Amino acid sequence: VPSHDNDAIGGYQEVFGGGDIDIAITRFGPNGGTNSKIFSTYFGGSGDEFPHSIIVDPAGNPIILGRTTSNNFPVFPFSNTRGGGNTDIAVFKLSADGKSLIGSMVIGGTGVDGANIDPSITPSPKSLLYNYGDNARSEVIIDAANNVYIASSTSSNNFPFITNGTSFGGGQDGIVLKLTPNLTNVVYATYLGGNDD
Repeated sequence: VPSHDNDAIGGYQEVFGGGDIDIAITRFGPNGGTNSKIFSTYFGGSGDEFPHSIIVDPAGNPIILGRTTSNNFPVFPFSNTRGGGNTDIAVFKLSADGKSLIGSMVIGGTGVDGANIDPSITPSPKSLLYNYGDNARSEVIIDAANNVYIASSTSSNNFPFITNGTSFGGGQDGIVLKLTPNLTNVVYATYLGGNDD
């Protein structure tokens, strides 16, 4: 997160959203120096946001995937709010100049979505944390038609948009989603997993 508000001038969200952590994105020109900064922006609501993965489409629009605990995470269009748990998957697409929000979604059920552990299990996290060393487990990629693909994890047995009849296996499952290029619709979502983590 930028250390003060002036660092975020020129972007979509120039003011820190709240909570302890917002996502921060800065785009630099080809030489990478501080004088080549194109934009810098916060992105988040009143809770906490964590970035996991980023990809840029052929037009230079960044697509950022992460997770959020905010009930007011910036979504566009506004009907895209689909979260329900204490941690939800969040994905958004900015314009190449960082000033406009092309699309944004919050997706999740009533469990923990987009994180590799269940924060309610103390003092030890779930078993898969030890395989990766952290709980930031999501990736985003696009295809030749700019459809957006997400791979993440969920403990929600009611994850929305499941389209192929798969069911939650238990513990923690993988989740794969395909979204339209402007992040307005889910093409499909599927669970991947057995009866454990």
